[in-house]
Amino acid sequence: AGAGQSGDRALFGFAEAHAEPVEERRIAQEQRFSLQGRFDPMAGDYNGDNLSDFLFGAPSEDPSRAYVVFSPADFQSPTVDVSALDGTNGFTIEGIGPSDATGVSIENAGDINGDGRADITVGAFAASDYAGAAYVIFGQQTWDATLDVADLDGSNGFRIAGLDHAGFLGVSVAAAG
Repeated sequence: AGAGQSGDRALFGFAEAHAEPVEERRIAQEQRFSLQGRFDPMAGDYNGDNLSDFLFGAPSEDPSRAYVVFSPADFQSPTVDVSALDGTNGFTIEGIGPSDATGVSIENAGDINGDGRADITVGAFAASDYAGAAYVIFGQQTWDATLDVADLDGSNGFRIAGLDHAGFLGVSVAAAG
């Protein structure tokens, strides 16, 4: 199945090397989502548990959003239900509006604020009449089930606003260094 369709797949990484074959696990969700993150050992540790976590964009949901799924120490269930993310197993990044396309691009930002945890960049190219926006979310030890980008206050992240109508800032985001 193609990206954004039921049955999307990701190969999970492990904190340690495994001699036995790695089993493919399905990521299920009732609504469509697009795979926007990289699933490799450098994906990012957003909660400080020394395991790489996963990023998923869902820019077509209403409201648009993105998901961060924390890697468990072991994978007992073959299904990750994003509606069950509660802050201990991951969280939802809520966009400002239903059509701002939050999550169209999502990427590990490295450790921007120097606290030892990876940070996240999320693009929303349709925000503010397509001027666009990008959000930088700082990694932290504990999370609520939902982080609304409107609540970024400088201590937990910040917003980069596009300047011009149809500027599409946030259509692509990437780490700079």
